[in-house]
Amino acid sequence: MASQFALISKISGDNFLENIRVVPVDLMFFQDVVKMLIAIFRRSELKEMILEIGELWPKDLDSGDPKADILKSWIRRTKTLLDMFFIFAITNLALFEVIPFLISVFNLCNGNEVYLFPFQPPNFWDVDSFCTYILIYLWELAGTIPCQMCLYLPFDLTIVILTSNVSALLRLLQVDLENAIKIHDEDKHLKKNINVTDPESYENVRTLVMVHQKLLRISDQLSSVFGLVIFIHVAFAALEICFFGFLTLVYGGVADTIANLLTVFNAVFTIFLLSLSGQFLCDTSSQVADAAYQSYWFESDVKVKKLILFIIIRAQRPSYLSALGFSQLTLKSFSKVKVASSRGGIPISPVRDEGRGALSRRRSRHLGLRWRAGCAGGGGGAAHACYCIR
Repeated sequence: MASQFALISKISGDNFLENIRVVPVDLMFFQDVVKMLIAIFRRSELKEMILEIGELWPKDLDSGDPKADILKSWIRRTKTLLDMFFIFAITNLALFEVIPFLISVFNLCNGNEVYLFPFQPPNFWDVDSFCTYILIYLWELAGTIPCQMCLYLPFDLTIVILTSNVSALLRLLQVDLENAIKIHDEDKHLKKNINVTDPESYENVRTLVMVHQKLLRISDQLSSVFGLVIFIHVAFAALEICFFGFLTLVYGGVADTIANLLTVFNAVFTIFLLSLSGQFLCDTSSQVADAAYQSYWFESDVKVKKLILFIIIRAQRPSYLSALGFSQLTLKSFSKVKVASSRGGIPISPVRDEGRGALSRRRSRHLGLRWRAGCAGGGGGAAHACYCIR
């Protein structure tokens, strides 16, 4: 990895196309370094998030329970996307680590002593024999495969899995909110005396408020722990796509073209998967307000209505995967990455918090309570290119 960073200083006008491929490779290795540092220095926060999600995860759901069907559907959808991403990333890694070797063997069989590497080796190594070539090739495999298999790919999968699990719990929270308040008068769905206490509904809603607060805190922790990685992904994704897309068009033979093109697809797939998980988090956190409003709040007393109002107002500000406050990772930001990659820019812009205050005031009037401003509370794959040594 250090040798790849050192090769940037060797870029010049005479060998520009030969060495410019080092830049996007170094960008991805830089992400590996950041991910490794986060995994080391923030492992306690990661462990805490995983344990909290495990405590909130429903257990022993009946087969006929609607929550079980929702959870099963959610897990199946997430698993399908992750399986596709994992298979593509592993295929990408395997192709680019093996294809240069196969082409080199084919060249040697035809009498051409041309040696290809997945990454550019250091200049102080002179490849003058097949044995030397094998040693350097094994050295590159030993230095790159563990980074991709044990750090780059698992870290991105961890972000997606944790975010999807929080989104699933928010979706189950919506079901609990809709059923938290029971109808006490089947003939008249509205109590004659709204001041009659409803301790059962109050305890149910109070428990759900606490669960909601925990999920919001976990959502904030996701952005706090992974914010730097998300920022790097958003900032560098367009650059990586531009670099490898350019090299696909202007440099190399069939092997180089395939390597660069699949790396472009891998970068797009990675940022899309992260953006999709962020979109799920945004949608499920904002839909909590709708679920609370659809409950039988009119069947309960003022104390319960206040709790429902608190949930509705807080849910007006959806949770996001934030890139250090510069960008919110959603499908909208993914479209910005595509536009920026076509223009050669960086898709980073300041975030504006667009709340839904008018909707809060309208719902609070239906609840018979007075709304006040400010009452909401706080709340993988590898980059590759074949390098040729004659």
